[in-house]
Amino acid sequence: MYSPKIPERLIPPLYRLGQAQGRPMTHLVAEAVERYLAAEGWLDDLEPADVPPGNVVRGVFDGADERSAA
Repeated sequence: MYSPKIPERLIPPLYRLGQAQGRPMTHLVAEAVERYLAAEGWLDDLEPADVPPGNVVRGVFDGADERSAA
């Protein structure tokens, strides 16, 4: 199965968010992708997130208040 690569520039914020939330980066990415696909109507079995469609992916990351330079 095809496994796309996460852009390198997204790794540091994903790592910091994962550390802040105590969650693995893979879970954060899966949740962001699922929310985006549901909001776009591509996943019938998932409810769209309670985030405006323009901010679906961005909304997942905005919850990290402990952003710092890596």
